[in-house]
Amino acid sequence: MNISSSLLFFFSALGAFNGLLLSGYLLLTKPRTISNTFLSLLLLMISVRITKSVFFFFNPQLAGEFLQVGLAACFLIGPFLYFYCTSQQNKLSTLWLSWHWQLGLLTICMLATIWLVPYSRDSHNWHIIFKVINHVWLCFILMSAYVLRPIFIQWWRDKKLVDASDITAISVFVGVSLIWMAYFTSRYTSYIAGALSFSVVLYFNLMFFVLRRKALSAAPIEKYSDKKIDDKQAQQHISQLQTLLNEQHLYKDAQLTLSKVAKRMGVSSPYLSQLLNDNMKVTFTHFINEYRIELAKEMLKTNTKKVDDIADECGFNSTSTFYAVFKKHVQMTPSAFRKNAL
Repeated sequence: MNISSSLLFFFSALGAFNGLLLSGYLLLTKPRTISNTFLSLLLLMISVRITKSVFFFFNPQLAGEFLQVGLAACFLIGPFLYFYCTSQQNKLSTLWLSWHWQLGLLTICMLATIWLVPYSRDSHNWHIIFKVINHVWLCFILMSAYVLRPIFIQWWRDKKLVDASDITAISVFVGVSLIWMAYFTSRYTSYIAGALSFSVVLYFNLMFFVLRRKALSAAPIEKYSDKKIDDKQAQQHISQLQTLLNEQHLYKDAQLTLSKVAKRMGVSSPYLSQLLNDNMKVTFTHFINEYRIELAKEMLKTNTKKVDDIADECGFNSTSTFYAVFKKHVQMTPSAFRKNAL
């Protein structure tokens, strides 16, 4: 292997290696949220797919089983992108079929294909299957774009995005779309283009978020105002806040912060904090948890989902936090509440 080939191998494999590390980091870091879990699995599938591409490019005599694993991982990239985008928009509970069932059925289809059409024995048909996988991937990209349309509309209207979770979702969506495009057009360019595009996308996004964090940390902090908010103005913003939570269900986001809500309302974080503390006599955390607990009570009364799943859908980072907050608000555990409600 000459120097240029060695460099090509290094840079194309570097993205896959770091993608695996980042996937593990997201999966193990607390608080563990459903969106981070989907993002971790998405990175894992891409990294496995990229690893297969890199080694096959430099060693076309690879075992068929290894190639088949890479192509199978490619089949799940689209679904995990869709589930990630849906969870970021707090819309998992609105899916026509539970994500558990969707993922289970897709996995069964993938395993059945591997079992019935092994690559080592029927590589010709896998060229057809690969085309099907690419089109399935594209379908999920389009579905993800539809889920993210409110963010795209806001981006087009305001010419910028300020919410970190929105920026992350768009970055992931664009990155996965570019990787799909690189693989789809590889017959006209190079097979290794997909692997190189992943490395470029991954490091570009990491650099962007590092620089953005530095810029935010260097920004001046706006001080809490000593001036009392006018009652009429306060009432308007309280109504706006309640409408925002009731209609968009922001409280289902486990990573919801005061600054995120303030940005959605078009006010500063100190102003919203003052509005809650002075005019509503409540902290931000307590205010949001009231909405979460009301939703949890309704779900405990009307369905048979596990308490862990209810806690996740209501926006709690962990089941233990859900139990503690629920007992504080309702004076009993979720299990006891469900038993009394039945």
